[in-house]
Amino acid sequence: MRKILYSILVAILALPLFSQQSDLYRTGQEQYRNSEYEQARLTFEQFRNEQALSVKDDDALWYLGRIYWKLDLFTESENAFLSVLKDEKSNRRTEALSDLLRLYDHLDREAEIPATAVPLIFTLKPDNYFNRAVQVLMKGYLLSGVRARAGGFGIVAETVWASGIETADKLLKIELDGETVETLLEYRVKFAVRLAGLGKSPGNVQARIGEARNYLDELKAAFPDSFEAMAVLEQDILAVSDKPSDFNYSYIAAGGYNTYESMPGWLLDLKLSGSLPLGNLLSFDWSGRYSRDPFSFKTFNFPADETGDSRLVQKENRVSASAGIRWGARYYTEQSLSLEGDLSLAEDSGDTFYKGKIRHKLDVNIGSKTRIGADSYVSLVVYPDYINAGNTIDYTKVNFSPYFYYQLSPDSWLNLDYTVFWKYYLDAHFDTVSGGTDPDTRQYLSNALNLELGREFLPGFDASLAAGLEYLKTFNYDYLVSGIPADQFVADYFDYVSYQFKADTSLKKGPLRSGLSANLDLRYFINYPARDELQVFTGETRRDTSFKASWDNLFVLMDSDTAGRFSLLFDLSYRQSVSNHTYEDYYATNYSYWGMSVGIKWED
Repeated sequence: MRKILYSILVAILALPLFSQQSDLYRTGQEQYRNSEYEQARLTFEQFRNEQALSVKDDDALWYLGRIYWKLDLFTESENAFLSVLKDEKSNRRTEALSDLLRLYDHLDREAEIPATAVPLIFTLKPDNYFNRAVQVLMKGYLLSGVRARAGGFGIVAETVWASGIETADKLLKIELDGETVETLLEYRVKFAVRLAGLGKSPGNVQARIGEARNYLDELKAAFPDSFEAMAVLEQDILAVSDKPSDFNYSYIAAGGYNTYESMPGWLLDLKLSGSLPLGNLLSFDWSGRYSRDPFSFKTFNFPADETGDSRLVQKENRVSASAGIRWGARYYTEQSLSLEGDLSLAEDSGDTFYKGKIRHKLDVNIGSKTRIGADSYVSLVVYPDYINAGNTIDYTKVNFSPYFYYQLSPDSWLNLDYTVFWKYYLDAHFDTVSGGTDPDTRQYLSNALNLELGREFLPGFDASLAAGLEYLKTFNYDYLVSGIPADQFVADYFDYVSYQFKADTSLKKGPLRSGLSANLDLRYFINYPARDELQVFTGETRRDTSFKASWDNLFVLMDSDTAGRFSLLFDLSYRQSVSNHTYEDYYATNYSYWGMSVGIKWED
């Protein structure tokens, strides 16, 4: 009897405390419904601190997850929803899963949606929140596959979309509302179409197309009134079944100004390209381009008194074209072989050249995070107007550039590439120890290694940092260096080691497309004696520092499937070069300039 009376007494004394806690919970609810999120956060946090063992604790935590989201406290929101999901006794687990998946979708963390949802969703009872979670889950499968494909990882995209079909099949066995069932049937068609578009092999493509048609038939039978959705899916299947010829274009017209020349100029750029299917996983690709650059930067290292041209900046008209075949699966193993040609016509100097090139490209997808490939070519460049001591300076070049790409995480990557090229001037003789008629001509061998780390920090914003090292070796090249105190021959005159650093950022937000790039090149010559303006040797070897920066911007005014994308263009550029070798007036080693251009861009 005493125990009973004691229990009643304790309950009576505790009533004010329970009433206060209940009031806190109701107050938090009311504040949340009135969009008073900061006050609601404080109220629910106080409730949980004062009554951690309350049966309403998980409800309060779920509310806090939503409130943190409203306050842009995304990490706190995620942790709150995950805590509710870990509590198997909570009656808010379905709500928490639905909200967590929506949060991941909001944060563009689509790859985490299937990974989070699939282990949990089949343990929950279907309700309205369950149906909402299913629809976000299917969207997560679609977008995470699209992202993997955009990154070049067909193996990952294939796994994601195949898993999406498997999960949809399992969910269709559960009693869901009609809208969710229709969504599942539609997504199965979408996944099958995209799997066919990956094109792993001709047989695989046809099998996936057949699968997509079967799924579409099931959708038609279950929801015959969904005319609009089925018409779109029909077009998707036709597009991947019979790929039409592809045609792309880009046109730029801009006015610019360059402080090195202290003059304005007109820039034009027209690109056309296309692809003609020749069969499954085989196509004929072509491209053509005309560009007029009023501020083309001259890079020759030949003396101006021998070439007759001392300009550093020139107006250049260039016409280029390419044609070739491409075969293999684009997101697995793909190769291309092409012939390329260039014709450059300088408006105000004799810098015209012709270039022909045979190029082979290889891209291979290895596993879920690694890609390797190589770009190899042989080219011939002819300068009909350049003469050096009675000889032309035409050259041939052999280039091999393998690369290694590794996806560190869904948002970050590592790229390692190596380039080796051999450059041989066909008839360009120089003064040598044995005399100016030495039959050996100038040759270069370059080895360059580059490492890049990049990350997407926010949706639409990414940045990368790169560091490179190049060693260039010359052959058959002894040069007579004239000056005070005496003439001298220098063997391997142009050998150097170069350290390069690069930073890039890009932003895509709404109609704005912006990119900022900066490059620093530190070049240390091995046997190149530095001289001052009076041609006096300084006792040092030559050292050059070059810095370049550019800021390119597009503002999209119109983006139409039929008329293309029309944008305003605004670009800024800056370049500076500093050297301890300063006497060469013709090819200035110390200079700086900036330029700008404003115009329009119209593209497919």
